[in-house]
Amino acid sequence: MDAEGYDADAMLLGREAEVRAAVSGLAAPGGVVVLAGSAGIGKSALWREVLRDPAAPDRVLRAGAFEGDAELGYAALADLLRGLERDIDRLPAAARDALRDGVVHPVADGPDDRAVAAGLLALLRSLVGPTLIAVDDVQWLDQPSATALGFAVRRLADTPVRVLLTRRGEEPAAVESGLRDRMTLLTLGPLADELTARLVEDRVAGLPPADLAAAVAGAAGNPLYAIELGRHLARDGDPGALPPGIGALLGARLAAAPPAAVHALAAVAIGPGIHEAELLTAVGASAVDEAVRADLLRTGDGPPRATHPLLVPAALAHVGPVEARRMHAELGRVVTEPLRGARHRALAAEQPDDELATDVAAAADLAAHRHDRRMACELGEHALRLTPPASAARHERRVTLAEYHAAAGNAERCTRLLAVPEELPAGRLRALAYLVRTDVELVPLGVLERYLDLALENADDAVTRARVLVQRTAFEVRGMLSRTEEAAAWAQEALELAAGDPMVQRLALYELAWTRIERNLPVDDLLAIETDLPGNSPSFAFAVDRAAAIREMWRGELAEARRRYDAMATLCEARGEEEATQVLLTQRCELELRAGRWDEVERLLTAMGGVTQYQAGALSDPRFGAAVAAGRGDGARTRACADEADACGGDPDVLRWPRFEIARVRGLVALLEGDSAAAVALLEPVWDHLRRAGFTDPGAFPLAPDLAEALVATGRRDTAAEVAAALEAVDDHPWALAASLRARGHLADPGDAVALFDEAAERYGALGWAFDRARCLTYAGAARRALRRVREAREHLEEAVAAFDALGSPGWSRWAGAELGRLGGRRAAGSRLTDAEDQVARLVAAGRRNREVAAELFISISTVEATLTRVYAKLGVRSRAELAGRLAAET
Repeated sequence: MDAEGYDADAMLLGREAEVRAAVSGLAAPGGVVVLAGSAGIGKSALWREVLRDPAAPDRVLRAGAFEGDAELGYAALADLLRGLERDIDRLPAAARDALRDGVVHPVADGPDDRAVAAGLLALLRSLVGPTLIAVDDVQWLDQPSATALGFAVRRLADTPVRVLLTRRGEEPAAVESGLRDRMTLLTLGPLADELTARLVEDRVAGLPPADLAAAVAGAAGNPLYAIELGRHLARDGDPGALPPGIGALLGARLAAAPPAAVHALAAVAIGPGIHEAELLTAVGASAVDEAVRADLLRTGDGPPRATHPLLVPAALAHVGPVEARRMHAELGRVVTEPLRGARHRALAAEQPDDELATDVAAAADLAAHRHDRRMACELGEHALRLTPPASAARHERRVTLAEYHAAAGNAERCTRLLAVPEELPAGRLRALAYLVRTDVELVPLGVLERYLDLALENADDAVTRARVLVQRTAFEVRGMLSRTEEAAAWAQEALELAAGDPMVQRLALYELAWTRIERNLPVDDLLAIETDLPGNSPSFAFAVDRAAAIREMWRGELAEARRRYDAMATLCEARGEEEATQVLLTQRCELELRAGRWDEVERLLTAMGGVTQYQAGALSDPRFGAAVAAGRGDGARTRACADEADACGGDPDVLRWPRFEIARVRGLVALLEGDSAAAVALLEPVWDHLRRAGFTDPGAFPLAPDLAEALVATGRRDTAAEVAAALEAVDDHPWALAASLRARGHLADPGDAVALFDEAAERYGALGWAFDRARCLTYAGAARRALRRVREAREHLEEAVAAFDALGSPGWSRWAGAELGRLGGRRAAGSRLTDAEDQVARLVAAGRRNREVAAELFISISTVEATLTRVYAKLGVRSRAELAGRLAAET
């Protein structure tokens, strides 16, 4: 019999194919299998059967999550780590202490969730031999366990660690994020009626045929429902009075069970994660024994659990609210873990209690320290509810609770708590209320500025004023992209005011760094200050080191920036910083876009949980989708992604950065399509705004040479010269130098343009900007064509076409190929067709259409088109008929 009291073989009737598929999915290193389906469909039975398979690893780390567990810190992770104490003790001190003090034997002031996640990853990597992580009902995982497990599993591809999950419903669980490329999803459907009948007969002996038929019909292929229907009919024998739904059936079962057994089950339902010793103290050993005999609880293998997850809501409905409060009070006395104990005591109380509110508020603060945002919000709500209306602490707890909700992303609740800041006393609390509202509300620019003004007016202590100045700096330099000189002064003042509060100082340093890099100024001195600050190192999402990497990227120093990002990513992994990892991945995408590495951008998006299929148009961030499409030369796709990004980009007056990025890629495609006027209309407002704002690093939005090209094409040479001069005026900036040469090339006559474009191409190449190098090769070839230096022109243009092809930019390859085609004449000596070009040419000459060539050679239609363009240029032909004739003549 299995843990639910059901015969495993019977429960697995008709699931043989799913068992084989699950075992196969776990065969590969790093494999992940998810068993999904409705409640009672047999996921858990299949899960256990896979664990019993002879091919399963000897080491299995298992946990079962139940409804209610989601409110508990590390309940599931504690289950997974049971029996690994010796392995944990062998870890380096930081990882060992994080898992021991945060999970295995939690202490009041334990480590935060980032340290636990890093410790879990270190532990799993240290285990020798195949390991299987098995979690039942993953949708109920507590948030800290889900965060730590997801962080670790995403980094265990191609390792001996496999993962087996069950999940109720169609919505993916948080742990599944970023695992799509290694995941086998098996969705369990209903059983056939004949199999359902055999299952009920196996579990409910002697059921009359009419009752059996009623159970099968009512269950609609759900195994658990069928068994419970059979049990119910065996008890009262009235097929015409079946309870409506499985919940009612389980309720009827509890009503017929011994009261002591139901009492023990209710204690487990009300106190998820309760230890067996705590349960025995709360309800007594005899009640626990009764519950086990009644097939309601299982014990002895980790925390006591209901034999099926659906018994939990049934038990909660059965006991009612009055009895539930009494049980919470009892559990509050016996549970020693501070967060769970405080939660039970809070749930037991109906009336305000200042002493209890103080204890619960302290527990909420501890949860926030551990980055357990859900628990911090729940305990903070209880602390506010239990605080008497006249208490001096009520206003403080209200604002603190709003900050918890802001950190958790619960904007609506945060706004309701702070709807009328004037109700708060003037001074620090009112300033914080306005400050928090600027974080969570999407309101017009004028309203946000007013919030910040009011926050400054009320900030009557140094640290609060510093926090407001930090927020104001961020709003201007990273939201509005304006007032960089003033923002630098605000950030400097914040840094000085926050002396004694290292966290606020770190944030001030980060914003000060942004005001520096936007003005092409170094940040080395800020890195040194940050290193010397006491306390923990900051998250790399808000570290000066990240700003330094961005500066290197803007300056065009891609290799240096890439190395810095790699170093930060390694440290993020060691410190368990999931959010910072996502931020760095986003920044790395921006870097690889500059390098023209479109495939690498899509790979990185996959690492962030995105989708790699460019043709399907499903990149996770439409801004990146637009940029990749523009780089590939796909105008229609660029516009579709850009429209999507504009639709979800928020207030354009507040969130200017994404709007400017979208304008840049739209302008790039306009240039490709020959619409220079449209390119000017898109790019010039961005350039002018940044210049007015004091945003003097032109590499932040690398659009200046595109703008100069478009201005020249529309006859505005004087303005184009101003753009080129602005680039030349930037000191010690490798990208600006290459861009200025390119801009001057568009302004020069062909004789001078050749040298300018050649040098620009060389500098772009040395910096790793392969896409821009290929464009400069094309410009250099076109300039040589104008000078009738045909052989040199052909060499440059053929190199440009090859470079675009290597990048996966068929639209740009066709553009360069069109320049090549303008040379006319026979191909130059040495311009022989490659094997791939020859294959395409001969199939086209034989009368195949492009789609037929693509299918026969297993390449895309766009690749056929780009290859054919090169073939035409190399052979000096302009049509398929000429191509066929040329190849026939050479045969």
